[in-house]
Amino acid sequence: MGRNYAGHVGQACDGLSPNPHYYVILGRAAEIAFAAGSRIGGAEHLFLGIIHEGGWPVSVISRLVDVERAEAAVLAIMNGPGYTPPAGRRVPVPTHYVEPWGADIAAEMGDSYIDVAHALLAMIRAPAVRSRAGTRWPCRS
Repeated sequence: MGRNYAGHVGQACDGLSPNPHYYVILGRAAEIAFAAGSRIGGAEHLFLGIIHEGGWPVSVISRLVDVERAEAAVLAIMNGPGYTPPAGRRVPVPTHYVEPWGADIAAEMGDSYIDVAHALLAMIRAPAVRSRAGTRWPCRS
């Protein structure tokens, strides 16, 4: 891809900033969203970014789930007829923006930063419709 998305992803949410590893994952998610033709990166792109980067928490997830099957399932949903790419927020956001996930979990845990683990926990806890409905955003409780 060769693009630098650092300026377009990972804005602080609820006063918490992503840690360096999360910035890397957000950049990868932006690349995946761009390659898929989406202007905005959503949970699906962030999850694929987590899988593609490996390391923590993939090393733990891979003990429970076949990561390749999980990736194939997400891609099947994204390529399916009922898939709607993320629409973004009601306020303008830059191209290649990735929805922040995990600030509510980080705050709940008393952490001063947002990490990939916070984002993954937020995705697990969130109903699938919430991020698409536009009424509640993943960085808010």
